[in-house]
Amino acid sequence: GDFAASAVGLDGPLAVAANADFSRVSLHPLPPADPLELDGEPIGRQILAQAPLFAALRDEILNARVFTVAPAAPTEIEAEAGVLRPAFVRADDPLASGGTYVWSPGEVDRDGGAGGQASYHLDVARAGTYRLEGRVLLPTPKDDSFWVTLADAQGQATAAPALWSPEALAEWTWREFGPLDLPAGRSQLIIAEREDGSKLDCLRLVPLLETP
Repeated sequence: GDFAASAVGLDGPLAVAANADFSRVSLHPLPPADPLELDGEPIGRQILAQAPLFAALRDEILNARVFTVAPAAPTEIEAEAGVLRPAFVRADDPLASGGTYVWSPGEVDRDGGAGGQASYHLDVARAGTYRLEGRVLLPTPKDDSFWVTLADAQGQATAAPALWSPEALAEWTWREFGPLDLPAGRSQLIIAEREDGSKLDCLRLVPLLETP
């Protein structure tokens, strides 16, 4: 169920509340806008801006490819064309589309996962319901699942992650995830690792039903 807690701090009351899946969380007081302050002055963003890793990450996000989702025909996306986060990496396979796929390497037939994800920046020409399909290779029942999340243009989730578990497949195969309601304009589709060893080659968004 929902969760709420409060306490009296040195500078006043503190409170936190969340629903069961933590898709809605409220804090009081709100945290500072800057990740680090010194004598009341924001310095965190200045420090992070000078760090090479964060600079590269910022540039990658700003320069991310945007995929236009067609309103009347399937839109196909190569998995490696998204913005990848560790432990997702590109790998080669001559049987994959374009010879490349993405995955989080791991020991076969053993539980594991390190939080990798791939983000796909979408520009939806017309709001509607689209069927998400993926071309996947899933070697064992312990290497056969992902999380699927829709987010706004800034990457903030608009719904709780949904499990996608097509079951084990020994060769590259198209499998359906299900319908997604996509708003018009910019948004993100995020495919995240649930079990390492699960391989993703392509995604496809097929228009089904236009929303009024």
